[in-house]
Amino acid sequence: MRRVDIDLTTLQKNLDATAAEIVSSQKDGLIQRKELAQKTKEYRKLDEEARKEEWKGLLKCLPFCCTLFFLAVMDG
Repeated sequence: MRRVDIDLTTLQKNLDATAAEIVSSQKDGLIQRKELAQKTKEYRKLDEEARKEEWKGLLKCLPFCCTLFFLAVMDG
């Protein structure tokens, strides 16, 4: 059996930094979903002509994975 040296201090710092990045990403995702929900509510209140103008602007704000969901929601 071979002995492996582990630098626990460095490992802990790396894990802490990664955890902070994950939390930040989750917060950003939550904010984006809330903004999307608000914009969706506003979009649904628009008349048909205004919707034609607004949907392209909304799509530009969304990441690709959310774009497909947005299109499905707006269609139904």
